[in-house]
Amino acid sequence: MPFNSLSFYLFVFSVYLFSKIFKLKKVNAAFLLTLIGTPLYFIYAKKHFIILLALVGLACVLVSWIYKKKSKLALISSLLMALIPFLFFRYSLVSNAFIELIPFVSTLKRPAIFLGMAFLFLRIVSLFTDTLEDEEKPSIKEIFCYLLYFPSFISGPLERMEDFREKLNTEYDYNLEDLFEGVYRIIKGSFKKVVIGNTLLNLSVSNLSMENLSQVPSLYLVLSLYLYTLTIYFDFSGYSDIAIGIGRIFGVKIPENFGAPFKARNIQEFWNNWHISFMHWLRDYLYYPFYRLLHKLKIRATSLLMGGSFLITFTIAGLWHGDSLKYLYTGLYYGVCFAFWVAYKSLLEEKLGKKEVKNKYLKSNAIRYLAIFITLNIYTFSLIFYVEAYALVEELWNRI
Repeated sequence: MPFNSLSFYLFVFSVYLFSKIFKLKKVNAAFLLTLIGTPLYFIYAKKHFIILLALVGLACVLVSWIYKKKSKLALISSLLMALIPFLFFRYSLVSNAFIELIPFVSTLKRPAIFLGMAFLFLRIVSLFTDTLEDEEKPSIKEIFCYLLYFPSFISGPLERMEDFREKLNTEYDYNLEDLFEGVYRIIKGSFKKVVIGNTLLNLSVSNLSMENLSQVPSLYLVLSLYLYTLTIYFDFSGYSDIAIGIGRIFGVKIPENFGAPFKARNIQEFWNNWHISFMHWLRDYLYYPFYRLLHKLKIRATSLLMGGSFLITFTIAGLWHGDSLKYLYTGLYYGVCFAFWVAYKSLLEEKLGKKEVKNKYLKSNAIRYLAIFITLNIYTFSLIFYVEAYALVEELWNRI
């Protein structure tokens, strides 16, 4: 059942009609959609689903323990227990170390690699953290839906357990407004992802042969990077639109994941409009805790606190994507960019004053357009790390 295929949409609307005819509660419709849809997707992708279910079962047990103990020790211990399988399946360095110590676990390595691994771990962190604070323990059905919700389990959008749980347990009448809005978002997302995204992909840097760059005009070499920026935007925002649309027809309003990133005037504003739910997760579970930690270490300068917290947060975010060095370089790149932005903003306010910055500097059209251009280029040229297009940079440098 490939994404965006006819069979994919037939499945979704079959479950919708079944839920509407039998007037299923929202939580039951979500459970049915996830119980059938997620395993089918894994079967199509030739990935194993059993170990994924085992991890969800482990999460259910740990949630019960956290709820019973209501202690930070239980929370930290549970997070560490969830972190071990994530590290094992995600990073070859860790899995190889385990295999050296316990050889038979090598049988788990290949078949257990599954889609949505990284986002599953982010949801587990949110689930455990919210359980510590919630007065009512989530049910197994709620946990299953939250961790594996069919429309968004691969790449989000993300949301906190408490918000998702509240949406599941409200009444729903399968109204036409939600149906039409959901269908519209699905069509919009499919067009962005399949028609625009796939077309741009064929023209972008990812489709260039790094061995024959000398035959490509300089202008097109640069243009191919910008086209890849648009490719990622239309592909990812299209996927998010489809996920939001499917959730909407079942009465579950999945949070928006993209704003207007190409109108952003600085890197912080850009990331607040690009993969918004992921940035909110980073803010709540990494940035704020590290900010408080650095403050406890007697670091008082706001620019150092913010810059240091951003650097640590984005370095970890880079490593979260995978064990390739390109992810580490990308994370460090953005951490440095954020730290530089914080220092620049602090210096600007010190020299001009906050009132002058707000009333004149930020209202200047010339400065705004220049800032938008610089911000776009900061993101675009970060893709050199992501697609490992170092040969392209070398070729352009040699032509200067």
